Amino acid sequence: MRLPFDLIVFDLETAGAPDHRVIEIGAVRLDRDLNVSGRWGSLIDGRPVDEETQAIHGISNEMLAGKPKFAEIHTEFDEWCQRSETYVMSAFGAYFDIPVLREEYKRISRKYPHPGHAVDIKAIVWWDLLKKGMPCKYLNVERTLELLGLKFEGTRHRGPDDAWNEARILMAMSKKQEVTKQPKGEA
Repeated sequence: MRLPFDLIVFDLETAGAPDHRVIEIGAVRLDRDLNVSGRWGSLIDGRPVDEETQAIHGISNEMLAGKPKFAEIHTEFDEWCQRSETYVMSAFGAYFDIPVLREEYKRISRKYPHPGHAVDIKAIVWWDLLKKGMPCKYLNVERTLELLGLKFEGTRHRGPDDAWNEARILMAMSKKQEVTKQPKGEA
């Protein structure tokens, strides 16, 4: 499969509700042939992190002390993305990650510098399952990997590792590694 653009597969970790300040970005660049051509990641000082959210991703306020704020790091991330002549942002659940990222740019009075469209990996997987007559009520990165016969690599709910595993999903699906396992407890 050859795409007319590169994909920037990214994942955000946030400080929790209500503001969902970004505290980590992980990204993997997939070239037009869906091969890895780069990785980027950074912790970002978006404190405070609420305790409930910290229990999910393990990122503490102490870990963020001394890390760059979004206003200080966004240019590095933007330039890394823009090394691709043409690219589309991609996330597992883009309906969450894209608005959260856009809000960070708004907070620092910057125009969102990335293409306005996005690829939602979760929607691609769901569609593939529906076409096979395998509806799925709940789907996350780990479960999708399992359905593809793969195991999660790295630490769950950490931006760089989640982005890597999301990229693996796209790479596996592009190589015709089909979702063949029936989702547990669903018909």
